[in-house]
Amino acid sequence: MIYNKLFLTDENQSLLTIYARKKIKGNGIGGIIYGLIIIIASIGVVGEHIIYIGLILLGLIMLTVGILAFIKPTITSLLLKTITCLLLLVWILCITILNTFTYNVQFDPQWLLILLIVTFTLFHYYGVYRMYRKLHPISEKIKNISNEVIKNSTQLSIDLFNSEIKNEENIVEFIGGGFRLKIEDNKVFFSGKNLNKAFVCDKDEFRELIIVESKKIKLIINHPLEGNIMFTTDKKNTEKLKRILGIN
Repeated sequence: MIYNKLFLTDENQSLLTIYARKKIKGNGIGGIIYGLIIIIASIGVVGEHIIYIGLILLGLIMLTVGILAFIKPTITSLLLKTITCLLLLVWILCITILNTFTYNVQFDPQWLLILLIVTFTLFHYYGVYRMYRKLHPISEKIKNISNEVIKNSTQLSIDLFNSEIKNEENIVEFIGGGFRLKIEDNKVFFSGKNLNKAFVCDKDEFRELIIVESKKIKLIINHPLEGNIMFTTDKKNTEKLKRILGIN
């Protein structure tokens, strides 16, 4: 994936690492829910044949991996979830073939829907894993970043959103209210809540990221984890940002 060079700086690598950890934790919650659904769904069919215990075991594995990803987010947890989905897909295919051709059980269309869901989830997890794996040294920093760095960086975002924007001439808010930037001296700090898509750069780098129009300014970034993203200011914040940057 092509992304802005500003994300290669040490400070942005740390911000990107924290953001990646939060996304992996979110994936972990998804894995927990997914595992519980598998377990609950399999309880209803385990009485039909002992082989369905395998479905419960796979649900327990997914649940465990999801919990691990939430507690200690790492690239490995994404790989384990991908492998678990692959095993689940293989299991469902084998059971479907076995029931259809060995026991002459009529094919249930619900299994086709389940296959599609599991296949989609498998490719999703694998795609996320591959993307994160390519982001060196982010893949290593995710498991090694200190709690102090996470705490200090998160506090920057908290302070940014706790500020009364009406009283702050150096803070600009983008449409929707979910993203703000603060400019002090020559440094620009952009962030969503909880360091969502956060980055820092100098004013010259920031000017290269924006498109200035009469009533709005578009901020366009190529994010390593999100791809091409655009943020827009309203008229009031456009005028404020123009004053800060010295744009006529």
